[in-house]
Amino acid sequence: MKSFLLLLCSTWVVVTLKAQTFELSYTFDSVRTSTGTTDPTPIINPPGILASRFSAHGVSQNPNATGRFSFTGWPLGGISGTTSYSSLSGKLDTGKYFEVSLEPLTGFLLNLDSVSFLFQRSGTGIRTISVRSNEDNFSNNLVPSVNPPNPDLTIEPGNIIFLNKDITSMQTGSTIKAGGSLFTNSFKPITFRFYGFNATGGTGTFSLDEVDIFGSSSLVPTGMANEQGKDMRVYPDPSITGVFYLEKGELTQVCDATVYSLSGKKILNVAFPLTGRLEVNLASEQNGIYLLHVTWPGSYSVYKLCLMR
Repeated sequence: MKSFLLLLCSTWVVVTLKAQTFELSYTFDSVRTSTGTTDPTPIINPPGILASRFSAHGVSQNPNATGRFSFTGWPLGGISGTTSYSSLSGKLDTGKYFEVSLEPLTGFLLNLDSVSFLFQRSGTGIRTISVRSNEDNFSNNLVPSVNPPNPDLTIEPGNIIFLNKDITSMQTGSTIKAGGSLFTNSFKPITFRFYGFNATGGTGTFSLDEVDIFGSSSLVPTGMANEQGKDMRVYPDPSITGVFYLEKGELTQVCDATVYSLSGKKILNVAFPLTGRLEVNLASEQNGIYLLHVTWPGSYSVYKLCLMR
């Protein structure tokens, strides 16, 4: 057994888990007119991902419908009966939105491809929608498309979805492109905000339903690091006592270190001193390979720990 483990330690280069694609669906089936501003519907989290429930901010305190995420209190500016985008006068209010977040568990990377959703309005409800993310601190609208095609929806300048008819039926086809470098191999939470505006009355609604988020998750490869992490050193390898040491070199930022088994089980979490070296004690654990995930503001590194007594 020891000879096999020694061979495994000496030939180890990368631990990687094949990317697991997912479709995370929000159906809002448990929403009632008394359930408050957070969707109570249970969530099935994708592998390696912790997903939040949808929440409403800056609008009514309860939904005004069941089975969908529907609230009142959106910014005005719409005109009843108009089919012209240029006739609308309202603007997005950054304090009124629906929000949902996906957070990769420590040791995992998150990739997002797209977000699709259905929406509906009441007779005095919103006529325009924008979606933003925390990747640029919610500063710009993400790029939308209408897929599958829906003649009642158009994309207007500034990446705004416009319902071009004054109708109240459920609208299909709204899709947000979430690919690109901002949404690839993220080890940080990704948050989306859905803004409705240009309502024609104060009691007008904006409802979301059947929100689907498409993406994938994967285990961070060992040795993956940016320039800051390359100066770190982990030793001994293997350890015959169960004690490992991590030295930060010239890196002076505060770090957080977490050890995981290859199955993804969290073993321990330790604080990294500002100076000197960090001791990681796995003496109570079984022989084998573990992953040490070190994070600091804006970056991370992952190292293998081989325990062989």
